Amino acid sequence: MRQIFTTSNYLLLLRTIILDNSDSCFAFYDYWTNNSLTTIIPKLERLIIKKAQYYQCGFIDRSLIPLSTGCYYGENKWSSLYELKNLQWSHTVQLTLTVQFPFEIIFVLQNNAIPCLEYLYITIEHEKCTREPYMNGPQPQIEFCENHILQMADATRLRTLVLRHLSLHNITILIRSLNMPLLKKLIVVEIFDETLVHYEELRQIINHKRIPCLKEFYFLICFPEHVYEEFQKTIVNTFDSTWPFNNLAYHIEEQLLRFYNIDKKTKRVILFYTSPLHMLLQYTRTVFNHSFAQYSRQINRRCMRWKCNEVDNLTQLTTTFNKLAAGYVDTLILEFYEMKVIKRSERAYIIDQILYMSPRLSQLTVEWEDLSLCSRSNTNVKHLRLRLNKNCKDPDVYVNINYLVQLLPSICCLETSHGYLSFNENLVKFIVKIVDTIDRLVQLVINKNGLLRLDPKVEVSIEQAIFNTGNKRLLNSKMCQISFPHFNELRIWLS
Repeated sequence: MRQIFTTSNYLLLLRTIILDNSDSCFAFYDYWTNNSLTTIIPKLERLIIKKAQYYQCGFIDRSLIPLSTGCYYGENKWSSLYELKNLQWSHTVQLTLTVQFPFEIIFVLQNNAIPCLEYLYITIEHEKCTREPYMNGPQPQIEFCENHILQMADATRLRTLVLRHLSLHNITILIRSLNMPLLKKLIVVEIFDETLVHYEELRQIINHKRIPCLKEFYFLICFPEHVYEEFQKTIVNTFDSTWPFNNLAYHIEEQLLRFYNIDKKTKRVILFYTSPLHMLLQYTRTVFNHSFAQYSRQINRRCMRWKCNEVDNLTQLTTTFNKLAAGYVDTLILEFYEMKVIKRSERAYIIDQILYMSPRLSQLTVEWEDLSLCSRSNTNVKHLRLRLNKNCKDPDVYVNINYLVQLLPSICCLETSHGYLSFNENLVKFIVKIVDTIDRLVQLVINKNGLLRLDPKVEVSIEQAIFNTGNKRLLNSKMCQISFPHFNELRIWLS
């Protein structure tokens, strides 16, 4: 992998880099941290860091200093933003962040931290910052309150602000406390409130006296269904006379409730929003059932997570798929929940519709038993995560690679997970068949996130057996890289 970085000139042309927790990203990270950023990638403009806890805070801080655009997704208990202490990203103009708690918005907007920041897109994972006594290290002294925002935050250069997943009460505190004389676009989505108490204040603070340059304002607020009658009286019946924007709409939707990261039950909510809804869907993380398609004209999303428990009506499913196909959805994550057992043939029908109606679909996660019943092909899918329902000593008998390639002929990355493939001679033959059959394959992952411990002697013997097959793409470590990153997970990178 290092040879690729040192011998190729393509790094000199890169303008965008996306880092996650893959082997290739770690290899690049090691190379990057040992060299001068401006020397090896002089034209870099955008850095997107996913799974940021895998990277050192100092690296993130140092990397963003010369960039005009940065994206940061922190997932630590105390966000790495707080650990950076003093931000000095002097050239960053556009920034996309996922942080843990509301107070970190102040940390981002503090005076002189990011002085050129004009476009901020920020998601808050947790509404409340719980200060646990068992947490190591100093805990943050900043609080999300009007006093600290007024004292520490500077939003005078902001032109676009997008806020996601925050209570309506905190939204009003933030907007009321920030001075944003240049702000032209304000978008707040996945905003929630259990009452209608804070709605009136939001209506009053969104005006040209407070935000003089505001031209576009969009919101998506979720209220519980039990306030519907009051919502009708105090909000719906006063649309035209009280709100400065006349593009308001609402509908009832059934959403999923999660407890301890497990999907448990559903609740009905009022979605109150500025139309068109499809514009707001660009910023939401999850959509539910079919209302999003019913009330949208065209859906454009790079990645969409769709949770659905209404699959009995195949006509309704087809209508929703048609709406998705009419727009642009690069990655669709479809999850069924709280429903009766669905026949495998019906699931295969759904997947067939996805393959047929989504010509630009690039990533697909699916069970092999479902995919094997499909008949539609998709020539654009590049990344296939194949879930196996059983452990297997001879994968060639279980998985029909030839048929898989007929359905998805453009695969570049193939992963198997859930069911374990045994490390034996049959697996080596299976790997050779995959490499021979899938011409464009770059990465192969066997037993993704496997949890079975593997004898180091087995690792050595499997690696040697792969090199000894005589396959021209698997001759030696110069042609391919083989690693066992976690337990019985096997990764192969092909040149």
